[in-house]
Amino acid sequence: MGGDAAFAGLPVGATVTVRALKYDGAEYRRWACRFAATVAGGVRLEAVFEPIVEGRTPFFGGDRAVEYFYTDRGYNVIAGYAPGGALRACYCNIATPARLAVGPGGAELSFVDLDIDVLVAPDGACVVTDEDEFAANARRYGYAPAVQDGARAAVAALLAAVRERRPPFDRIGLDPA
Repeated sequence: MGGDAAFAGLPVGATVTVRALKYDGAEYRRWACRFAATVAGGVRLEAVFEPIVEGRTPFFGGDRAVEYFYTDRGYNVIAGYAPGGALRACYCNIATPARLAVGPGGAELSFVDLDIDVLVAPDGACVVTDEDEFAANARRYGYAPAVQDGARAAVAALLAAVRERRPPFDRIGLDPA
């Protein structure tokens, strides 16, 4: 379901549980955010990083996260800001489009992480990482050829969005292109 439709009645500030899944459906990471807004093709969520930050991100405890999840794109974007407001970086997951739902247990967003990450520096420089993990998990989980092609296309689309400063990269504090 599209971000606009699934979260249409959700009040700003409502808690949203985010679930990152592996290709076999197993949850490997979960965190809570606050709903901020619907955006074209998805939602914007906000949070503050806990004192211990999971994963290999360039963020620190106390940093503010502005997270963009899309139902029509093969990536999501987490922009991290230092307590003073300066953009530290964007951490982008190549993933299946987000699935959004609101049920009796509250609002939930889930996505399948396809392993490749793109780190975007404040000047717009990009580093694509974890391609080795993608190749290993493609074998381990049996990623279909369409999934593999889709992930590669998502990397190209994300890099183009950064280069051309298309949403959300037009508003998150990157240096002008």
